[in-house]
Amino acid sequence: FFVLPSNPNEILYESIDELRGFTQELRLTSDFDGRLNFMVGAFLDDRRVQSNAQLQFGTTPITRTRQGVESNAYSFFGQLSFDILENLELAGGARYTNERRKYF
Repeated sequence: FFVLPSNPNEILYESIDELRGFTQELRLTSDFDGRLNFMVGAFLDDRRVQSNAQLQFGTTPITRTRQGVESNAYSFFGQLSFDILENLELAGGARYTNERRKYF
């Protein structure tokens, strides 16, 4: 695993990190000639981060540690806009989000 240190008091550290992720957002927006328009969409994020590490003091290795996090999130959103005047718009929207994380 490690090369023997030249100094018995030397501290060696090795870490192997892994990252996997996928993120996507989709939107649909209207452009009607009328005064009312909308935008709706969805968002997805799925990722996993993991770290495997080992510490060694001199010639004494310490047990390998593994830690990480898995996260999944999705949301849906929408917005309505209404042209009150030529240069004045009233807009309102809502979003629902669900996120889950698991640590290991």
